[in-house]
Amino acid sequence: MSTIRTKILPVIFSVLFVLSVMPATANAATSGTSGKTKWTYSNNTITFSGSGATGSYSGKEVPWMTEKGSGATTSLSAKKVISVAEDELRYIEKASNSNLYDKRANAGNRNYTKYAAELFPSLQSNPWCDMFVSWCVWTAAGKNQNTANKALCGGLHSAYTPNSANKYKAAGRWTTTNPKVGDQVFFQNGTRISHTGLVYKVTDEAIYTIEGNTLGGKHSSANGGEVLRKMYARSYWKIAGYGHPIYNGSSEAEDLPITKVEFKEGVTELGGYLFTHRSDVKTVVIPKSVKEIAPYAFSYCEGIKDVYYAGTASEWKKVKVGSIGNYYIEHADMHYGKTAPAVSSTNEVSADGKSQTSTGSALKILSQPSSITVEGNKLHLFSVTTNALNATYRWQVKEGSGKKWRFFSEKWTARTANLHFTVTPEMNGWKFRCKVTKDGDSVKSKSFTVKVAGALSITKQPSNTTASAGKKAVFKVKTNKAAQYQWQYKKTGSKKWKKIKSTGTAKSPNLKIKATVKKNGYKYRCKITSGNTVVYSKTVSLKVK
Repeated sequence: MSTIRTKILPVIFSVLFVLSVMPATANAATSGTSGKTKWTYSNNTITFSGSGATGSYSGKEVPWMTEKGSGATTSLSAKKVISVAEDELRYIEKASNSNLYDKRANAGNRNYTKYAAELFPSLQSNPWCDMFVSWCVWTAAGKNQNTANKALCGGLHSAYTPNSANKYKAAGRWTTTNPKVGDQVFFQNGTRISHTGLVYKVTDEAIYTIEGNTLGGKHSSANGGEVLRKMYARSYWKIAGYGHPIYNGSSEAEDLPITKVEFKEGVTELGGYLFTHRSDVKTVVIPKSVKEIAPYAFSYCEGIKDVYYAGTASEWKKVKVGSIGNYYIEHADMHYGKTAPAVSSTNEVSADGKSQTSTGSALKILSQPSSITVEGNKLHLFSVTTNALNATYRWQVKEGSGKKWRFFSEKWTARTANLHFTVTPEMNGWKFRCKVTKDGDSVKSKSFTVKVAGALSITKQPSNTTASAGKKAVFKVKTNKAAQYQWQYKKTGSKKWKKIKSTGTAKSPNLKIKATVKKNGYKYRCKITSGNTVVYSKTVSLKVK
């Protein structure tokens, strides 16, 4: 599905699931009901009014999604299947038949799951990655076996990955080069197809999956025991291919483009999964009548920057906000008792309420990340905004006293416009920047430094020292808190650091050594440890006269 735009607009892209959207067509629904409320759509804004709670959409399509060309919602779509799979994230296999419907209880390694209990009871305690995919499609189809079996090309009751792959091949719905959202991806182990999952996002370079019976990490893992998100390069050698399920004749559904969501006075509760993976939503307006926001009401809506609440800060604290799935609501810029700016159909609205218009097609970074001091071991979000659709993002990091930038590859959000990860004390002083590429043009954001409050840091670095042969040479380092010290040295021309053991000051902040002609040109540094945090001083040299 191609994305239609009349201008290049400043767009904040999703961390997790970038949705292609098109302007509403004559066939697209622009009003309807949601729970006890009514919703209307106009000028990229969806407005909820009435008295009571909105609808809740766990495992369901929201009514403001339209099927391509028809304006009718589908009974089985890729998005619905992915939504079901997302609900299962963090489910772990059980040690026995007990607690099958509790995600985390009765953890074990014996392959007992609710997926086998409901669809494959005779195969309980067997590897279940393929069962998980079948169960997600079956559940999204309202547990209609005929619909689910047709979608899986006859493979609903196949729990053996090679057989499931062959069903797609026989139906002519197999590819090795053109994955789509909602596809069933198959992995090989060098001998045969051995693992499978669901594709929820595709870029030029990578696929993003939800898999059952897997492990965390960057590699495919069969029989790993948990439902998790994964990401792989499209060139990853273990990817055997992709099966295209039949989603009611179409695997694509379109969403109305939404920049602003407004709830009118009288709405009391915001239901779960109202907006999921909607990076285009930037502004949310909430009245004083809202008393509760359900978990996952705004799940993975990384574009949210501003929340306008009609009441005061103290009144907002009384609103019950579901702690899961509303991170970007809770961490947006809050505006109390203020009116949100109107949304223009041709201009974007920035966080300060001023509209912006693209001034040209040259690739530009419109908003830069900035240096911050944060609490350690907490999730934080860092963003850039560009003027280009479908650009490529690569966040880079320079660790501690390092001199080289590297791709922050261990964090999968490093491939998106919104980098979010748990900042640990070890990251104190690390520098970050984002490289953005589009059609051969590239630009880098400003670099910024992350400082962790209370983290171990060096307040005074050692300096290069000159001493006469036979005399003492002294190197000093200071830190902001008590720590353990271990000085190291590196011989001239060597690449290997070694501990200093020959002097009693090697484990103190002040290293004192005897200068000899042999040590002329030696390099020195100090390894400093506090708890699990390790930092290194800068490298300095000894010159012996």
